Amino acid sequence: MAFKLSEKIGEKYRIQTDKGGFLRQMGPRKLSKDRAEYRLALLNGEEPYDYVNDETSPETSAANQAAIDNYIASQSASKAKYEASSSASQAVYNSCSQSLAELDELYHADPPQIDQATYEASSSVLLTSMSKAETTMSRCAASMSKCDTNIENAASNAPATTITEVPATLVLDNTPKKGYKIEADFTANEVTIIEANEKVEGGISIKNTGDEPANLVINVGNSDVTLATNSEWDTVTVESVADDTLTVATYTHIKKLVVKKGRVWVNNALVEDCVDEVVVEGGKVEANPEIVNPTKSSQFISKPSVVKVGNDLSIGNLVYGIIASGHYVWENNANIEMTSKTSAIMTRGSVDLELKGAGTWRCPANPLVWAASEKSKIRIYDGKFFNGNYAECIYAELGTIEIFGGEFHNVPEEGQKNFLLNCKDANYKAGKANIVVYGGKFYGFDPAANAAESADMTTNFVAEGYKSVYNEEGDYYEVVKDE
Repeated sequence: MAFKLSEKIGEKYRIQTDKGGFLRQMGPRKLSKDRAEYRLALLNGEEPYDYVNDETSPETSAANQAAIDNYIASQSASKAKYEASSSASQAVYNSCSQSLAELDELYHADPPQIDQATYEASSSVLLTSMSKAETTMSRCAASMSKCDTNIENAASNAPATTITEVPATLVLDNTPKKGYKIEADFTANEVTIIEANEKVEGGISIKNTGDEPANLVINVGNSDVTLATNSEWDTVTVESVADDTLTVATYTHIKKLVVKKGRVWVNNALVEDCVDEVVVEGGKVEANPEIVNPTKSSQFISKPSVVKVGNDLSIGNLVYGIIASGHYVWENNANIEMTSKTSAIMTRGSVDLELKGAGTWRCPANPLVWAASEKSKIRIYDGKFFNGNYAECIYAELGTIEIFGGEFHNVPEEGQKNFLLNCKDANYKAGKANIVVYGGKFYGFDPAANAAESADMTTNFVAEGYKSVYNEEGDYYEVVKDE
């Protein structure tokens, strides 16, 4: 028996047999065109059209758009709630401010209408209420800004046109509504990106997925362009970009940046952290003004360097991200305390990092030290590492971490296992992530016999020729040579 689609009924279709009847089936008898054609191909023994994974198919596109619309609606509702809360707090603040002014008049009247004790007590109450209102308004403003960002991102979240192979000269047309994602191994000696006359909605994102740095020329006068994260480039020449801008994303390294026209915005505390040489023939190059102070936000170091810390730091929302191939030394002889749930050190790319110094590192959550690339190698020689409310203190997602000394403490949340040292399970089994211990003191955790990568406590991170010795008095395991 053969099958075919019947005539369209409204927006739906039915599957008809070659004898004129309709197929009896479980589920809806009237199907969308995508679903009907998919089922028809299966019935006729043909290779079905995989509409589920085709973002251009009507059904998948409609589902994606519905999800986006629902998300935007939820974010808009959340923003409205924050706006209402902020308005209420503003009213409280204004009322308290007015009451404080009236109180001040009563106290400073001649003669005073209230005594000093009443004035101070009442003022304290009002000032406390005003401070709480200010805090609420600040938090609401941040939340509303995040909602706006989420809405903007969602609105541009329809699939971009992805290009995985690029010729020496790539000319982009204006057909995509949601931008271009150029993700390719730029094997040509030099690739030139040229944009047509009209603006590309959603912008152009360019990423070098190859192992070697590449040369790139950008001649795009009307659209925003981003050099995507985790890319390395030899020479990037900016012939032209829109006023707002060529963005150099974090974890991007450029050996030489030549700007002839347009604005280049480096999302980093310092331009020199990710660009070795800058030549400005026209236009301008700027760092991110919001993260110039590395004690308040992220700093991404993308060129080999030596960093020495001699003063205590209390840092919020900071990740020292390191990407560029090369050797780095971080010497901490002070106290560095993270105040938010972010790692202190994260490496990507072909990075060889040494952590030295007798200083202290503290983090409330997330691994303190995180290797995130198979080509990364981190060596820890000294220091005191304290991690709280998280399963692991030292973490190898990819790459290798070697420990030669230092003290390591972990305070996981109640009911959470203590993986003072840990690797991503799948990568550890595949040989892509590892921790090797040659020395150090590990509190409440035996690096030679633990459950980090095995449920039966047989994981051994201790190097060959070394052993773990338990110190009962100090309640720690110390790794020493096995002599």
